[in-house]
Amino acid sequence: MSSTVPRWKSAIEEGLAKFPNQTVVQIATLEQNISGGIIPRVRSHVVRSFLTNPTTPGLSLIVSTTDTRTPKVHQLTLDAHVEATWWLEGKKQQFRLAGKAYVFPAPSHTILCAHFKAALKDAPSGSALAEFREFGWEEGRLRTFRALSPGMRASWARPTPPPGSLLKDGTEEWPKKLEEPKEGQEGYEKAKELWDLALSRFSLVVIDPDEVDLVDLATDPDTRTRFTKKEGAVGVWEETALVP
Repeated sequence: MSSTVPRWKSAIEEGLAKFPNQTVVQIATLEQNISGGIIPRVRSHVVRSFLTNPTTPGLSLIVSTTDTRTPKVHQLTLDAHVEATWWLEGKKQQFRLAGKAYVFPAPSHTILCAHFKAALKDAPSGSALAEFREFGWEEGRLRTFRALSPGMRASWARPTPPPGSLLKDGTEEWPKKLEEPKEGQEGYEKAKELWDLALSRFSLVVIDPDEVDLVDLATDPDTRTRFTKKEGAVGVWEETALVP
């Protein structure tokens, strides 16, 4: 059986074609506290793109972004398991995507880079991550950063402690926009410093889903389907009807 685009991904793509701004998902990770307990942590992310190998269209990575200094990065290095919820309001469809997530940071973060390279090397056959061992990850990171709005890029260049820290000073000195500096322009050195600072903190978060739960509230009656990867068939998904 050949790999084809799974129906859950087609549904997302159809929704985004009609409602391109509905790209916010909630991603839950697991945090180990000082007593050894496990605490769930969830936050909203913007989906930037899908990565799909044309030879195996049934396997896709979901790409988002983060600040390397956020707690979720440490959480994912300890336990890569995540679940994301994506509600497409325009389509009245909810997607719960379970799998693993990986962080690809700037090259200066040598330990995190090594962690990602190890995950890439050890990615099992049948995973989307395994399809991208030869992908130009640093080029993809730079391309994603440049595609952001100047206001969004500026959020990575704020002269503050890591996100989530106590805010001790005002926000007046925070950069409002960050344009890519051009050599010879006025203020080039300062602009280049901010650009490099932002890039050094900018990381990709890639989710490799292995189970998807789709609830469709636009149908009558409502429907619910669980998608799981078919064992022994790379890029092929099985569908199971569930009670909504």
